[in-house]
Amino acid sequence: GGIHMDGFMDTLDARAAWQSREKRLAILKDSHTGAFAVMGCAGYLLAHAGILSQAGPGPVAWTMALGFVLSRALSALNLLTMPSARPGGMADGFIRSAAPRGVKAALGITAGLCAGAMVLLGPAGWAALALGGVCWALFRRMALASFGGITGDLAGFFLESFELCAALGAVLGQGLEAAL
Repeated sequence: GGIHMDGFMDTLDARAAWQSREKRLAILKDSHTGAFAVMGCAGYLLAHAGILSQAGPGPVAWTMALGFVLSRALSALNLLTMPSARPGGMADGFIRSAAPRGVKAALGITAGLCAGAMVLLGPAGWAALALGGVCWALFRRMALASFGGITGDLAGFFLESFELCAALGAVLGQGLEAAL
């Protein structure tokens, strides 16, 4: 997951720059780590540790495991369905090398099976899907508005963000179920 966290951190630096789209894309390519990346990574790891400390066994653990797989399927689907922000970049090369119909179908089936299994897990799965869906919608909006599409770094940012949101949703769903 290190490459995904790198994308998460690079995206935080680029978004914090409040520069033109071209400058933000250049920041994504820059190998240096900025202050916002470090602070964002520390915050992410602390939040994830806190969420995991509240997770119980059973439906929450299964929901988190399915969220892990779902995040990867959705991240790859984003790469195949969103415009490339940097034609000729690594992500663009991935897209061109994939057989889009077959890959999209396989990823769609994987995502559907994960989501279906999460629904069967009850409130933990429902809440994880709800927060994950919000994360997905907000990500797509941000990527298109701020970068004009998707890059490999943005795919990593989405993956890490979705995992965190799904884990939080699972824990919140578990708490809601216990309260009722």
